[in-house]
Amino acid sequence: MKKNLSWKTFSCGFLFGLLLGLRLNQDGLQQLQRYNVYNKVYKSNTPMSSEIENFTFQCPKELLPINTTTPWRWDFGARNQTGIFGRNITSLHAPQIVTFRLNKEKDSPHFKRTIDSLALYNYSNVCVAESVNGFAWEERGDYTDITNVNMTSLSRGAVGCFTSHLSVWRLGLKYNIPIISLESDTSAIAKWNVHPDVYKEYDLLFLHNHKEMQRKCRMLEDNSVREGLPYWYATGAILYTNNRPEKMESLFKEEFVQSLVNKPVGHWLNKVWSEKKWRVGSLCPNFFEQRQDHVSTIQNLG
Repeated sequence: MKKNLSWKTFSCGFLFGLLLGLRLNQDGLQQLQRYNVYNKVYKSNTPMSSEIENFTFQCPKELLPINTTTPWRWDFGARNQTGIFGRNITSLHAPQIVTFRLNKEKDSPHFKRTIDSLALYNYSNVCVAESVNGFAWEERGDYTDITNVNMTSLSRGAVGCFTSHLSVWRLGLKYNIPIISLESDTSAIAKWNVHPDVYKEYDLLFLHNHKEMQRKCRMLEDNSVREGLPYWYATGAILYTNNRPEKMESLFKEEFVQSLVNKPVGHWLNKVWSEKKWRVGSLCPNFFEQRQDHVSTIQNLG
């Protein structure tokens, strides 16, 4: 009886130790992967990888270089007509991601959380840029042709947020690619597995969950797109699909050159959607989550 009990105890202990060892090894490898990816993305300001042969995406260190004499304009004639990355792609590889943050946020816990989450869910096509600082831009006094946002109706923070997203979408137009603009407080919560056919009819997609969203995705829902104001809130993660670049050009020429924009980017997208100038939707399930739980956001909202 003692021998049987001793053998069972030994077997259970051995099995427990083996499972614990495998778990620790898996956790260790995952931590190492997150560390390597974090250093590669955060320190290099370059995309981690590209599965598309002969495709090179140049991520700017700053979305709006303040100390430059070059005007920030949309050169519609400069679009890469041959870069078909993402237009007819059939893989489930995530689009290029540009996550942006202010210089003061680069060592913040919420931005590190974002970078760690991208590594955890294997988002490899990522680069980091410094977002547009609305206060510095105001001091510069150069709004140029495509950036005639009605400055008197927007806060400096709203101007910076708006033009940061625009800058990322502008890169999508320039390189002829789908591209995701990701705010510093928006973390990945799932691995990308979306076929481009799911959103082939759309120009912009909200990709994130938010506590203020009125209608949330159902659990275990298949990839699909929903339309309507209850399905999106805030602007943490937005995919510019590049499905209809001519629509993008037309809209920006109309809205910005004629100075029709006088709302923050989220409200402007609601207007664009309601007027049917762009096909805007929300992707379900959500692949990112915007918490807006850090001090700088709370201060700006207040």
